[in-house]
Amino acid sequence: MYQCSATPRCMFEHASRRQVLASTGLLAAGALAPAVRGSSGGSDGGATPDAPPHRWTSTYDRTASDVPMDAVANEDGTVTVGGFTGGDTKPWVFRVADEGERQWASTFDVDEPTPIRGVAPAGDGSVLAGTRSESQDGATVTLFRVDGEGSRQWRKTYDTPGEAARTNAVASVDDGHVLVGTAIDSNQRISWALGVDAEGERRWLTTLSEYVLNFALSVHAGVDGGSLLTGAIRPEPTQSDSNPPYEGWVVKLDGSGEREWAERYTAQTSDGSGTVQIIYDATTTDDGYVLTGYVAPTFSGEGGRGWAMVTNASGQQDYGSVAQPGEDGTGRLVAVCPVADGYALVGTGQTSDGARPAIWAVGVDASLSRNWRFVQSFGDDDAVSDAVTTGDGGFLVVANTSSGGSGNANALTRKYGGDPVSTPTPTPTATPTPTPTPTPTATPTPTETPTDTPTTTLAPTPEPMTTDEAAAESMPADTTSGDGPGFDATGTIGALAALTGGAVLRRVRSRNGE
Repeated sequence: MYQCSATPRCMFEHASRRQVLASTGLLAAGALAPAVRGSSGGSDGGATPDAPPHRWTSTYDRTASDVPMDAVANEDGTVTVGGFTGGDTKPWVFRVADEGERQWASTFDVDEPTPIRGVAPAGDGSVLAGTRSESQDGATVTLFRVDGEGSRQWRKTYDTPGEAARTNAVASVDDGHVLVGTAIDSNQRISWALGVDAEGERRWLTTLSEYVLNFALSVHAGVDGGSLLTGAIRPEPTQSDSNPPYEGWVVKLDGSGEREWAERYTAQTSDGSGTVQIIYDATTTDDGYVLTGYVAPTFSGEGGRGWAMVTNASGQQDYGSVAQPGEDGTGRLVAVCPVADGYALVGTGQTSDGARPAIWAVGVDASLSRNWRFVQSFGDDDAVSDAVTTGDGGFLVVANTSSGGSGNANALTRKYGGDPVSTPTPTPTATPTPTPTPTPTATPTPTETPTDTPTTTLAPTPEPMTTDEAAAESMPADTTSGDGPGFDATGTIGALAALTGGAVLRRVRSRNGE
């Protein structure tokens, strides 16, 4: 049997769906080098006028290494993000409100590094899938359950086939969850799928070991029940083909973990047939799936492109497309999000040789015709790990970002499309109403008492006297009409700009602790 050696052609033997995407990854490390020759014909550099607007950005700087890996949208409009943090690789989970505010964050004390690589909804909380001592001898697949406030409810561990296990993803399927990952068994990289109930109790375990290298990198609920696994395989070299390519791979399992079908996919770029082809993500349509990933004509990754396909419910391909960010760019698409006008394909791209990695997104319709595109940077190096559809029709990008060679990797969430950020309305300052000056009561002049001396007439009773203070009571104080003092048309706009601009600046630049 062929045994993979430490050469570029084996670069994905130890790769997972999220591993290299949480930092600058293979694009910067050289294994999937950014050098590009030629073009696929569909340049996606810059931005089109109809691209969804950027709504807000939030960064989270807890330690020198904060790595978000996966995200899931919640019914209340929030998003839960899972990953790991710190040099001791602690599980980390936080929830983001619909305008970027972090509602809560939790880390878990563990005795061994336990990176979280998958998140799925579970009631009002979430399950977090990872591996204790990932990729090491004695590695243990681990599933945490947290409530809607991030408090840990339970932890389950599972034995899986092979050694050096790695958990790559988890999905809510039917009334439970399915975890997927890889392990090493003899000279093979095998994949496994594990079904558990809502309390984390094991239901079934399936091993996928048809090829010499089998990578299950993501899992999703199937359009017709069961679960859909995506990733890549590599057949065993033969005398006629000593250097077979990595091919995109999709497997459909039923509710008991039995295989229903499996398909392999290849693509073509202007530089030649794909040598490395990976399917990172999938979403369902009414009668099938949209898949997204990466294709490159060489094992070095030179000329890498984003890749998308549409299939029916049985995995038969209806449409396929490759794209690149810029005329001379390279990139990979790691997430697909349903949006109002079709789908947002999201990943990391470089518009030219030597350009910094940035957030790259392409909007397509149901047949993969392009609606819009953009490439946008936040830091010096941005690396997208996931993206999810939000409840208002936009999408949230989850990434790592670093700047200026600081060595710090910060978590980043960035919202596109959907509802605008609400603008706080200043409360007008009321104009004080003057206190009326009381009108003094006139004191009448006493009527003279007649004396014993007879007189012919009495003295007249004088009229009460008035004062000038009584006239001042009806004089109104000066006031400003409209929204209060100083809030004329110019003042109102200026005040709102100061308030909203400051809030956005603080949100973008803040480095929040726990």
